[in-house]
Amino acid sequence: AEVIPAVHIEGLVTEEAEKLAVRAMIAAAKADGQIDKDEITRIIGKLGTDTVSEAERQFVLEEMKAPLDIQGLARMASTPAQAAQIYGASLLAIHLDTEEEKRYLADLATALGLDDATVAELHRMTGAAA
Repeated sequence: AEVIPAVHIEGLVTEEAEKLAVRAMIAAAKADGQIDKDEITRIIGKLGTDTVSEAERQFVLEEMKAPLDIQGLARMASTPAQAAQIYGASLLAIHLDTEEEKRYLADLATALGLDDATVAELHRMTGAAA
C-alpha cells in the first residue's frame, strides 16, 4: 500500500468514520489490558465537544466491554484511507510505552495491510513514537 496523503485522512469525517475512529481508539486503549484515565479522556474528546447522546455513551461503553479483536477491527476498513484512519486513531489513543501496545500496533498494521512507509508517516503525522 502507498502512503495516504493527510488530506485523504482529514476528509473522512462521516458519522461512520467517527465511529470507526472511536472503535480503533478503544481497541488501542485495551491493548495493554487496562484503559487508563488519560486514554478515556482522549476517547471522549474524539466524540466532540457537543453533548454526548445516550446512544453514543452506550456505544462507547459496549466497545469498552467487548473483547479485543484486531482482525474484526481490520475488516471494518474497506479502503486504504480507512485502514490508515484506524491505525492513526489508535496512535492518538495511547502513549506507546508498553510492549503490549507496541505488539498491538504491529499486529494491527499487519492486519490492515499497511506497509512500513505508511506506518512511519502515520507515526510522524500523529507525533507518536516510532
